[in-house]
Amino acid sequence: NGVAFRYRLPDVSRDRVTAENTSFTIAKPGKIWYGKDSDCYEPEITSGVYASIPVGNKLNGPITIELANSSGYVALLEGFVGEDYIGTCFVSEGSGGVFKVSGSWTAGKDFDTFIATGDVVTGWRMVNYSKDLKGLVENYNIYCTALGLDGKEQAADEAEWVEPGKVTW
Repeated sequence: NGVAFRYRLPDVSRDRVTAENTSFTIAKPGKIWYGKDSDCYEPEITSGVYASIPVGNKLNGPITIELANSSGYVALLEGFVGEDYIGTCFVSEGSGGVFKVSGSWTAGKDFDTFIATGDVVTGWRMVNYSKDLKGLVENYNIYCTALGLDGKEQAADEAEWVEPGKVTW
């Protein structure tokens, strides 16, 4: 009912991260619900079709998307944002249902001012799926990427729900 991944950049020594090239393409998206241009993670939610989203607007996650032909819903979101990488948002690329990961509004951090040092781990990039909205709301994948009860990051062996598989670039 979903997929989650993140990037680990070991031993970065004062390198400048100028962008993140992660993007999600939704073929023929239907109605979309999203928050936009907000400096917090509790924006007013707007709905519309992909073509009505102005190019370059920062969209708050989660973004909920109705798939074509009543084939279900997906949500694009981010989980477990640590201290060594900036939180992110999404930007509409203007055509083809593409949502690109972009810098956030957190404490004025954006990729033009962000300096990465040490062992850098991004937040989880997530795509959740369900045939209906109820299943999307009840999806617990975001909790699987969160901190453990002791306030520490989950160890890799505690994430038995992760199933490695093939990917394509």
